[in-house]
Amino acid sequence: MVSTADQFTESRTEEVFRDYESSINSAIFEILPENIPNTIITKTPEERFRLGYWSVIALVVNRVIGTGIFNSPATVIRGTGSVGITLLFWLAGAIYTIAGAYLNIEFGLSTPRHKFEGVEQGIPRSGGTLNYLQYVFTWPAYRQRTVLLVTCVFAAAYIILGNMAGNCLIFGIRTLEAANVEITNSAVRGLAVAAATFACLIHALSRRGGIWLGNAFAVIKVMMLLLIIITGICAWAGAFDTKTYAVDNMAVDRAFSDPADEAYGYTKAFLAVIFAWSGFDQPNYVLGEIRRPRKTMPIGTWIGVSIICCLYLLVNVAYMVVVPKIEQVNPKANVALLFFQMTFGAISDDKQLPGRVLAAFMAVSSFGNIVVMTFTAARVKQEIAKEGVLPWAKFFGQTKNLSFGRLLTWIQNDKHSFINRKFHWLLSKPWLDPREHSQETPFGALFLHWSFTIIMILATIHLHPSDAYGVLVDLYSYTIIAVFGFAISVAMLKLRFSARARWREKSNFNPFFSITAAFLFAIGSAYPIVASWVPPNGKFAAAKKAVVDWYTTPTVAWSILGFGMLWYVGFNLYAMRRARKDGVEFQVQRVPEFDRDPQPNGPPIQVHEKVYLAWVGQEFSHMPQMEEERSRSRESF
Repeated sequence: MVSTADQFTESRTEEVFRDYESSINSAIFEILPENIPNTIITKTPEERFRLGYWSVIALVVNRVIGTGIFNSPATVIRGTGSVGITLLFWLAGAIYTIAGAYLNIEFGLSTPRHKFEGVEQGIPRSGGTLNYLQYVFTWPAYRQRTVLLVTCVFAAAYIILGNMAGNCLIFGIRTLEAANVEITNSAVRGLAVAAATFACLIHALSRRGGIWLGNAFAVIKVMMLLLIIITGICAWAGAFDTKTYAVDNMAVDRAFSDPADEAYGYTKAFLAVIFAWSGFDQPNYVLGEIRRPRKTMPIGTWIGVSIICCLYLLVNVAYMVVVPKIEQVNPKANVALLFFQMTFGAISDDKQLPGRVLAAFMAVSSFGNIVVMTFTAARVKQEIAKEGVLPWAKFFGQTKNLSFGRLLTWIQNDKHSFINRKFHWLLSKPWLDPREHSQETPFGALFLHWSFTIIMILATIHLHPSDAYGVLVDLYSYTIIAVFGFAISVAMLKLRFSARARWREKSNFNPFFSITAAFLFAIGSAYPIVASWVPPNGKFAAAKKAVVDWYTTPTVAWSILGFGMLWYVGFNLYAMRRARKDGVEFQVQRVPEFDRDPQPNGPPIQVHEKVYLAWVGQEFSHMPQMEEERSRSRESF
């Protein structure tokens, strides 16, 4: 007599042969214990909850305006030694940002590629740089489009360094300074952990609340920089009854005098600049959650980048109007603090007030940065989990409804509860309708993001918080911004100069602008990658010994990238062992679903996706029907 299990297996196998056009069937036809628990199901928010123009602009503004515009000017002018070169570096940062934004918009709207109603086209999805590197650098790989080397390398770097530990530390420092409280290591790190935890909780419990909070911080930051610019204009006009240095600093015959001649200083200066400008690619990380992304994302990104370019350049000019060069190059000076002391300090008897005001500005700015990066980075880590390169991939890749809406539903369903009886007038308001707050969030990815933020905060506990901030900023700038910025530049050039890629047919963007942007972004990214290996000399070598050695940043960065390579090798060794022992191989099967946005004739967007991470019997995986179906379910090339 045939057992029930045998009957089920035979029936299941026949179903696969009969209906091999179904991606779902081809993904789970081999019933292994670990297959079904590793099925990840995600869907985009309802249209009314997707990001519009204002939210996309706010993503760029809130992420770019962090602590860099307050801290970096001092590093830049000390590295260059010249006001003119300093302003040119900031202008180069603007050009670097524009080139990078152009690349990210082209990649975001052109990849990954799917067939929709018989036509192959780019359909936007969240993940940003991860998607673009996987699209171009498909080899080495465990199997076609499964566990790529570039995926493992990016995953290692982004999970370890792509967090908010540095911003959390500077938030703690500036909060204590603003409150005029003694700065201690434990107090700063306690505030840092609290800030990280709050940001993750708000995004886990209320997706909408996190977006609103980020948008509010974007407005506040723009107002702060406008205040600095207006203050600089007023100082130039004599409103503060203090000397100004516009002519001394920026006259043509003086602006470029006494430039530095040490490569190490220029490298540190440019790293500080690109850190201050980083964040323009945030909309690409959440592209799958943007309403009408082909229109909203590029327009919102360009408006955000334009706002930042104007504000940053004018703020630096304001610094040069008020603060003399000789004060700016002082190794112990902070240019932004000197600006506040020479303006607001001139009209106040409280000598600590300018420093506390600046500290408050920086605390607000860094916390806004924490909020927006938590929202976007969690989506990238969710996409990494869906590639199958992490343990417990379902936990990290699945979305869950832990929202505030569930609590509202529970309260409103219990008509006799104390809260419902006493606050029915409030709970009946339309904006407290549970449906307005019931949205799934990537809880597992947020937990992963929070965990590594805490790890990095604690890993640097032997350093003073300000020194730890500097180390973490340099590592993030070198690895996430410079190395992967260079990688996507090379990726675009590879597509543009490869006849096999047929990129002219796939991309609607101007080839000249595309190639120019790629070259500019590659040069800007490559400079700090290479120059960071040049040891300091002259005044930098003679200065007080640095907290960490000069080669720490590139060494640690490449060690983390090397760990990603080892992870790839380790996975392949494990897969070979399972293939010999169990006769199975690992597969990642994506089953996306598309719809038009807007209805009924708009371009397609991805609205739903099932990802199957399965160890499949080799005799099934190499069947012609299964190979054909797998090629259908993956991105086209």
